[in-house]
Amino acid sequence: MSKQYLTVSQLTSTVKLALDQTVGTVFVRGEVASATRSSLGHWYFTLKDQGAQVSCVCFSRQAASIKGTITVGMQVSLCADASFYAPRGQFQLTVWSIEQGGDGLLQAAFLKLKAELHEQGLFDVTAKKALPPIPATIGVITSPTGAAVADILKVLQQRFPLAQVMIYPSLVQGDLASAQIVKAMVRAQEHAVADVLILSRGGGDLSDLMAFNDKSVALAMSACTIPIISGIGHEIDETIADYVADVRAATPSAAAAMVVPDQYELQQSLGERADRLCVTIRRALALYQSDLVIASRRLISPLESLRRIQTELLVLSGKIAQIQRDQMGATRRLLLCCSHTLALRSPLNTMQQYDRQCLRLSNELVQSIRGCLNQKTAESTAIISKLQGLSPKQILSRGYAAVLNEDGCLLSRDKSVDVGQHIQVCLSESKLLAAVLSVEANDRS
Repeated sequence: MSKQYLTVSQLTSTVKLALDQTVGTVFVRGEVASATRSSLGHWYFTLKDQGAQVSCVCFSRQAASIKGTITVGMQVSLCADASFYAPRGQFQLTVWSIEQGGDGLLQAAFLKLKAELHEQGLFDVTAKKALPPIPATIGVITSPTGAAVADILKVLQQRFPLAQVMIYPSLVQGDLASAQIVKAMVRAQEHAVADVLILSRGGGDLSDLMAFNDKSVALAMSACTIPIISGIGHEIDETIADYVADVRAATPSAAAAMVVPDQYELQQSLGERADRLCVTIRRALALYQSDLVIASRRLISPLESLRRIQTELLVLSGKIAQIQRDQMGATRRLLLCCSHTLALRSPLNTMQQYDRQCLRLSNELVQSIRGCLNQKTAESTAIISKLQGLSPKQILSRGYAAVLNEDGCLLSRDKSVDVGQHIQVCLSESKLLAAVLSVEANDRS
């Protein structure tokens, strides 16, 4: 029986027809996991419970009858048609009516924990620690492969490249995320090098951010000895970690910007302070000179008083000069350090590192190919040797013979030959023509 193959369009049409005929209109209750509204007024959202989720679409004509908006965490009851969207091969519900039913289980759990921790004083403003003005080392607790860590590193590099960054990797979503976040905070405190910690992740719906709404994370943040700034999701996202953190930022990038000063603003501030110091020194010098003139007029022995004042003036001038030298030296050292850091982060150094890495990988690839070829050659030689051992010519060379009938067919039973019939006896290097004189059965015992 030949196989009959369906086209993709035929298959999706069959599935759609089966859904229309067997399922039809359904009534479903669940929690909104994500929701977006198009410019045409259509609602696209995901409905879920503890075990599954399904995509839903509510077109603008039906959406006009919805009171309010569809929000994440909302508990709703739907009247919808089970349908199959053929262009994407996706099962979905086409919604006809929606009834709202509360804030949803996740939102209710969030509000309950928020109230509990507020009563325990974890949100108390007076207990929050101040961020260091210029941190030497910044710890970042986030996923090492997410977009948040890339945004943070970019902002830190732009604003203050002198700061060292320590990444404490952790999951930021899923059942294991909260435990890993707590362990990352413990590691940061044991390491004892970070002056401030950034706790961050990218945006997401309420279910994606539940790791930051965990009680264990909140307690660990409250007990942490290092100041913590949160940069979780987008500005509209709200988590328990934001309330417990010493400082809350709207986004990961904003958290990085709040942690360090801008290097150019810092240089400008140092220049302004140096200018103010020079002005202060000049004013002080002028004041001392004025006092010297007044004192010289009051002294009975002007010459002795003048010598004493000159000595004091020399001492003060030396101190002023030393202050100027120290200030200029500190400014020069800071500029040299910034220049050295920028030179180390030159694209040329990065390209040289990539060149060396490419050369090493190329050599490893050549060695791997050679090893594979040698292995396959050895395997082929072994197989050829085994095949040669099974060759009929090899069997004949060991003293055996093959008996054929007149048609050249191999004889294996006595019933295949008659007395007087001509046969061929094939040896390893020759062939014998013979006639059968008699046929006798072998004694198999």
